[in-house]
Amino acid sequence: MSTLRINKLQGLDVASNIEMPAGHIVQVVHNVYNTTPSINSDSTSFVASGFSITIAPKRVGNVILVQYNTAIFHKQVTSAAEVKLHLDGSQAPGTTSYWGGYASADNNATDYSPRLGTYKYIAVDTNSHTFEPYFRSYNSNNVYFIHSDGSAIISATEIQT
Repeated sequence: MSTLRINKLQGLDVASNIEMPAGHIVQVVHNVYNTTPSINSDSTSFVASGFSITIAPKRVGNVILVQYNTAIFHKQVTSAAEVKLHLDGSQAPGTTSYWGGYASADNNATDYSPRLGTYKYIAVDTNSHTFEPYFRSYNSNNVYFIHSDGSAIISATEIQT
């Protein structure tokens, strides 16, 4: 039986030259948001949440798995809201109006609940890309993407293909 011991793994020119077997995690970036002021809006147009993550894929074709979770998404009694994911400022391909959750006004109740979303992106280049949830109110009533004193996380994981 042989044993291979490595103290440091390094590419010939830069570390990005190393190719891991399929399914291995290449890199993870995350942004944790703990807030005293809330992130809220009454706009009926989608607005940037200001809660984003930027990742530069190491290899074309790798999977970038984007996930977000807010601990307290809040809508008022008569509000309705939705969340979509944007990629570099435009709606991410394949995401719908309900990608990151929907808060309905139908039940006529105040809603304090978590919201989450997951998105799979196939890297088409090795440029930096920014993923950011956008949200809107259906009826100009205030909605809170992240409620005061709430927390949230957004992460991007690059997986070798």
